[in-house]
Amino acid sequence: MDIINTLIEKYFRNKYSIIMAVLIGIIFSIILYFTIPVKCLKILAILCVVGVEIYYIIDTIIYNKLPKNKTDDAILIRIIAKDKKEYDDIKYKFGKEFEKFLKSNENKIKILYIPFHLIEINSYNEKEKIIKLLEKTNCIFLTTIKTRSEDTNESTKYITEFNLGIIHPVYIDKIEKIFQREINILGMPTARVEYSTENKLNILEVTAQRISFICKYIIARAYYLSNELESALCIGEKLYNELTLVSEGNFENIRRCVCSLCYDIHIAKMLIENLKDNKNINYVENELNEANKYIKNTYTYYESMSVCCFLKYRDIKKTNDYIGSCKKINKNGTWKYSVAFLKAYCDESEGKIIYHYKQAFKVPYPHMHLISFIEDILVSEPHKNMLRFALMLLYLQIGEIKTAKGIMKEYIQNKQISNIEENSIEQLKRIYGDRIIKDLIGTN
Repeated sequence: MDIINTLIEKYFRNKYSIIMAVLIGIIFSIILYFTIPVKCLKILAILCVVGVEIYYIIDTIIYNKLPKNKTDDAILIRIIAKDKKEYDDIKYKFGKEFEKFLKSNENKIKILYIPFHLIEINSYNEKEKIIKLLEKTNCIFLTTIKTRSEDTNESTKYITEFNLGIIHPVYIDKIEKIFQREINILGMPTARVEYSTENKLNILEVTAQRISFICKYIIARAYYLSNELESALCIGEKLYNELTLVSEGNFENIRRCVCSLCYDIHIAKMLIENLKDNKNINYVENELNEANKYIKNTYTYYESMSVCCFLKYRDIKKTNDYIGSCKKINKNGTWKYSVAFLKAYCDESEGKIIYHYKQAFKVPYPHMHLISFIEDILVSEPHKNMLRFALMLLYLQIGEIKTAKGIMKEYIQNKQISNIEENSIEQLKRIYGDRIIKDLIGTN
């Protein structure tokens, strides 16, 4: 009897059983056709067999069909247990706790479970197969819960593996190295938890909470990589607040990653605003201060604050203080361009300006960005003539000799001199070469 039950359990409603069902249906139909004498009863009997066949086929197809997410974001969970009872136990206790944490998310993250009878054929670990599985179910990523029990003298021990699996291919192309590194820190490698029957539920609750945090983080980071900054920030900041209320469990890695995410979002918003022609300096400054709440006193923070301080207040001392903080973090950073700019803005000598730009040019930087910045300052402060000298050096650096020559003429006219200083010419020749400087000043 057990053998029959096992065979029925294994092969009944199996997708391959459809072929057997069709064959049996054909055989039954033939038997009925030749054994029933009355024609209308014969047709009725065959129609009943066909109806049962169709019902069985449709039921089997639905039974073997994986769940599919239709709206919002979803996580696919694969519970590998020794039997249906243990599967239901884990799904109820773990899933209930998991769903409790995820329901608090305003983005309505959904959870889909692979049914127990489909676990065996979907228990593979090959990346390509899992990607296809995620495509079929339209889920963002897969997490596997694998439980096995070990009976000891004292009690039953459960060893559960939680594996935050492969991300949906839609997001794979957008993953940065830092994102992949964070995922590895958070739980991509299998996490093993041992516990006895008595404390099983507690461990499941803690693990559900941890994985729910990680799930929300991954989705927020995916939004960030898709340039959906507001969606990413909504999840990220809410998650940050949730983590501040957690006193138990080791969530330090998650906290660091969430802080990094929120920092990245605010910096990205600041950079986007900075690219605008009429940028809002107050907005830029606010985003920098928001970013600084999550990761304190970074190079980007100090450098960008130095620009805000200059543009908003023209406070040279405080601007220099920010630049000094940049120098402490990176001795050979792009702050050197800011120093060179301030030398020109403060009407230092040609020699000093050349020297500082020569030092700055050793550090790669998009010079057109600096050129646009100085040209904007000159529109509002045309009397800052040494900025024209700085512009000339920048145009020489990018090989725009003709433009540099025109700016030099403006500089000379505003300074009311016949030419730039002889010492400056010699310095420029050492940087750019005799031919270029002769062409610049118009000598043969």
